Amino acid sequence: MKNLFYFSVVLLMSFFIISNVSNAQTSPVKVTVYGGGTLPVGSFGDANNASGNVGVDIQYTIDKNWSVYGNGAYNFLAPKTDGVSSHIIEATVGPRYTYNFGGASFIGEVGAGIYSSSSSVSTMIGDISASSTDFGINGGAGLEVPISPIMNFVGKVKFHNIFTEGSSTSYMGGYAGVNYRF
Repeated sequence: MKNLFYFSVVLLMSFFIISNVSNAQTSPVKVTVYGGGTLPVGSFGDANNASGNVGVDIQYTIDKNWSVYGNGAYNFLAPKTDGVSSHIIEATVGPRYTYNFGGASFIGEVGAGIYSSSSSVSTMIGDISASSTDFGINGGAGLEVPISPIMNFVGKVKFHNIFTEGSSTSYMGGYAGVNYRF
């Protein structure tokens, strides 16, 4: 976890240095690197504590207000039971609406995709693991604030609902990161 933090700091500093040296470009592609927190809700919250996440988001701008995005994220889960380790990997796509007001921009998005979850329990006779891949949907809102002509700070909150067998698994994600326009 410590190495991931140092890697993120170096990556963000590199983007900042590159953006100050480069001229603003008009490319429709933005890449966002982010990290944040995962808050399980409902019955999923009964079995898991709040934990962290990291991810990457690629956005293609269609016009002034609309774009499409694809993202991948790794959610570290903190089960309330000792000896259990879990995670969720998400890969989603969807439309994103952006409304600019005085430099900063409001963003709203919905998406759908694949959520792969895995859990492992350590026992005296060995580890027992289970995994599943399910369809899910998400929606959220946030704010994008310019740092330089080609970089923005992004903060957003999203609700995820995974259609698991017999019920659904839900969690809130809070994300903060920096995007870079190529």
